[in-house]
Amino acid sequence: MNARNILIAVVVLLAIVVGGGVALIMSVDVNEYKGLIAEEAEKATGRKLTITGEADLSISLSPAISISGVTFANAPWGTRPEMIKLDSFSAEVALMPLIFGDVEVKRLILSGLDVLLETDKKGQGNWVFAKTKSQQDTTTDTSAGDESGGGKLPTVNLVELRDIRLTWRDGQTGAVEQISVTQFEARAGSASSPLDFNLKAALDGKSVTADGRLGPLAELADPTSPWPLKVNLAAGGATISLDGTIAKPMTAQGLNLKLSVKGQDVATLSPWVGTPLPKMGPYAINATVQGSNNLLSFHFFF
Repeated sequence: MNARNILIAVVVLLAIVVGGGVALIMSVDVNEYKGLIAEEAEKATGRKLTITGEADLSISLSPAISISGVTFANAPWGTRPEMIKLDSFSAEVALMPLIFGDVEVKRLILSGLDVLLETDKKGQGNWVFAKTKSQQDTTTDTSAGDESGGGKLPTVNLVELRDIRLTWRDGQTGAVEQISVTQFEARAGSASSPLDFNLKAALDGKSVTADGRLGPLAELADPTSPWPLKVNLAAGGATISLDGTIAKPMTAQGLNLKLSVKGQDVATLSPWVGTPLPKMGPYAINATVQGSNNLLSFHFFF
């Protein structure tokens, strides 16, 4: 048998094996696993996860899964039954990297996401879950888990958020703030590639748009390399630009940024500062911002 015939035979064999596997997977109704997913989520968090919509799995060179009608229960003291409500979720992954143990998400879409973050009168957050019985029975020795490491970060090439609402409620003061995201899109070639994004949103009804480039997600927690960012934001008639690095972005420490604020009239910022401002402009402010979230220093220049 010559090399050509051997190659043909291998291809045919692979087609039979893969085709048989695809046929087997295609015969599985993923809706049968919704109960199992909900059960495992409740075991892990002590909260009820409900999936009322359909789950769908499509098999190809880019397998995709979609789920609709998802709710996640709030804390018992919460102001509404659900902490999270989601209309639909879909994810498309690349097949070949998956075969070799790498997760490459080609496209991730969340639509109709409604998240309520709130605290009670003692300042306890609804994102703090009570320990379940299985967690209470687990020993405090985590050395075995620590040895395994965190694993390789998955690659997410494209994230799309549509019709997103995030509400923050302070149970001690009663203050409520709401962010509505009309559209958010973020692209990256890999976990080690820069992240390009654009955003259309509203904060308590006030319009905000933003775009820019952020450093690689894989380097967010790397203390040896400052994390770069370049962001342009428009709100209240002003354009705001930030360009520079953050040494420890997870804790907002080691800021070294150039700040630029420009606009035609200071008075248009009144809704944002909560007090009437005089008509004054056009204006331009340039500064460097250094320090951390608890101690910032501004150096202005013109």
